[in-house]
Amino acid sequence: MKRFAFTFLSRIYGALATFLVNVFIAQQLTTDDAGAFFFALTILFGGALATRFGIDNLLLKEVSVKSDNNEEITSDISSGLFLSLLLGLLVCLIIYVGTIGSAKFELLEVRTITSIQILAIVVIPYASIWIFSGIYKGFKRPVLANIIEAGVLPSIFLITANLVVFYTGSISLEQSLFCLILAILSAFTINASLLKKRALLNISKIQRVVIDGYFKKGKPLAIAALSDYFVMWASLIILGFYASSTDISYYSVAQRMAILISFVLIVVNSIYAPKYAVLWSKGDIKGLNENARYSATFMMIIALPAFLLCLFFPQQLLLIFGTDYQQADSLLMILAFAQFINVFTGSNGYILMMTGHEKEFRNIVLFSALITIILSFLLISFYGAIGAAFATLAGVLVKNGGGTWLVFKNVGVLSVPYFTVTPIKLFIKNLKQ
Repeated sequence: MKRFAFTFLSRIYGALATFLVNVFIAQQLTTDDAGAFFFALTILFGGALATRFGIDNLLLKEVSVKSDNNEEITSDISSGLFLSLLLGLLVCLIIYVGTIGSAKFELLEVRTITSIQILAIVVIPYASIWIFSGIYKGFKRPVLANIIEAGVLPSIFLITANLVVFYTGSISLEQSLFCLILAILSAFTINASLLKKRALLNISKIQRVVIDGYFKKGKPLAIAALSDYFVMWASLIILGFYASSTDISYYSVAQRMAILISFVLIVVNSIYAPKYAVLWSKGDIKGLNENARYSATFMMIIALPAFLLCLFFPQQLLLIFGTDYQQADSLLMILAFAQFINVFTGSNGYILMMTGHEKEFRNIVLFSALITIILSFLLISFYGAIGAAFATLAGVLVKNGGGTWLVFKNVGVLSVPYFTVTPIKLFIKNLKQ
């Protein structure tokens, strides 16, 4: 119970710090510059996902199972990070070629293209931060994992960016981007030092056979992760080709506020993902089912108030970012519903990945991404940002509905909440064990 409380608090801190970054950018930059910043950040996140190649989840699973074999874990971690480095170089090249093409055909605004190119510098260290987090989740240290994943980086950004405002009176788009780069490099250095201190990084332990294995196992995870990314962010990217930076800014703010609803999902996954792997390896389907449903019930109760606030008081919430952003109230309502569906269906993705059903998870998320992309092109051309929001909602419904069905079909587990009070008591009792 104590560990869960600390994990929950660390995640709240991370979510709050990230939210404050979004508020800072919205308040300090013009809507056009904020749109360019948020768009570039979305591309950075996608590039980091491709660079991770599912290695964070693979290491989470391997470390949780091999926790008593330090030498084998060191080889896994060192080899996984080396593979990520190679993939990251390719991703950076693709991003730069893509921005050159966008500039040539005038697909994006100049400020947006420049922002993407600047942030591409830190694709590899940004991806590594998430891999470090996966490693510590495997060691059953979710508090540290959450601090690594969502606490350190936004905290450093807020400190440096506010110092710029304090000494100069304002901050530009370029200065904001460089503050973010500094934060990413600082977070990367801190986390790499922690692993090095524990003797879990060793170049001599890199093995070709491990790299080949991770590349093979990582393919379905990488496709699933990128597909999941497109379910959530494809509409924003496609909107960027049709709308102004101001419209992108409105959509980005609504999306990032809605995501706060599902922060509890990340907390619970950081604790329960290793448990799912262990329970599956022991053949304890009953225990796996109970853990999945208890956690889903808890998440629904935590997320419900935030969802209702977004649904009934969207303009008041968006006023935090500035009066201009109140225009995004309808976007917030639609995207908040999508995030609540994400929470309601529980940890279906992690259950599939931790039980050896990565390919099934990949297939449903890939199909959902295609639905999102197709609907985005169709709806955005007619309805603009509102069409983008409905396309995202449709993708989330397909992904989570299909994921829940696949978990039940392949694992025999139902990942949706109970609707009585008793499971909450059992969930709390289970955390104490």
